[in-house]
Amino acid sequence: MAQDDQMQMGNQTVDTPRLSGPIIIDKMKKGAFGLKLNLLELDILVGVGGKPYSDLGHLADEIEYHLQEYARPVLLSFMREGKLFHVLTDRVLGVDFLPVQGDSLKSLSSLMRNVELPFSSDMRNYHIYCDKDKQAELHSQTRSILAMLAPPFWIMSQRFFEGAIVSTLAVATAFVVHWMLGVLTYVVLCLYVGRDQHKLGQSFMGYRGFRQIFCIAGTTEADAQLAALHLDPELKFIFTPKKLRQRLSKPVPSRSIGE
Repeated sequence: MAQDDQMQMGNQTVDTPRLSGPIIIDKMKKGAFGLKLNLLELDILVGVGGKPYSDLGHLADEIEYHLQEYARPVLLSFMREGKLFHVLTDRVLGVDFLPVQGDSLKSLSSLMRNVELPFSSDMRNYHIYCDKDKQAELHSQTRSILAMLAPPFWIMSQRFFEGAIVSTLAVATAFVVHWMLGVLTYVVLCLYVGRDQHKLGQSFMGYRGFRQIFCIAGTTEADAQLAALHLDPELKFIFTPKKLRQRLSKPVPSRSIGE
């Protein structure tokens, strides 16, 4: 799919090759969408749409092609300090890339021979938050029906108990005044929380002293937590799925670029 750039020289148009192979984030532009995905400079893009760079043309072009052709989020695979993770994006990243060359390319190529990239059909983005003590929590970026139908219970599920109590008291007080006012208050609460649940979730985490550190795509919470622990082994998740506890009880040696 990738197309060649063209350069004007006098009256002739000369094709110039686009970057091929893995590409590294050189610079984050101001307001870049990549910042919202917690990408960092020096992260290396090694795959698009579940395919490694060895099977594709220019990776930045592949991102645009997938977004335009399939009209759905595309899975991007990155290496950070030799550790693989994935993110889903529904728009271009807004970053400047440079090609990976020299010894880094040789090490990366060697490592990628043993890597099988996943497809994105059943994956979703998860945000990973942590506090100053490395206590961590994970939140799915899929919209919750609970937030739209029972906002107080959803707020409680975010462990923002003060907000759950206040919203419940507000609805109860409205019902005491008049049942129609109570119904109206509850409907407005459902619409507001359902629409802005992701922003509210971020606000609740900030209120509790947590900050977002990763955005990771996975098929389950266990997969996302495992990827986060691979990137930062010091994280201590407050809630760990049973599936992940079982996987962590069987340590598997990991490889990084340069090992």
